[in-house]
Amino acid sequence: MVDLSQQVIADYEAGHRNIPVYTLARMAEVLGMDVGELQEDKQPDQRKRGPSPMVQRQLEKIQSLPKEKQKFVLQALDMVLKTA
Repeated sequence: MVDLSQQVIADYEAGHRNIPVYTLARMAEVLGMDVGELQEDKQPDQRKRGPSPMVQRQLEKIQSLPKEKQKFVLQALDMVLKTA
């Protein structure tokens, strides 16, 4: 078994700490894997956070409006969201 704390392993996974070569070799041995397999980036595709492109365009249009019209649009949006 590899004698590592959960925090150390989490740091390795997050890239906050480099894995010493001897530790990487031992981990591969314990897991029955090749060292190369451990180094492959097999993270699932993570969706980009933030608004969708359509919502982003709409927000940009709202920002380009005069302040009074922005206020009107935001009040209308607040009313719709309260009833949702």
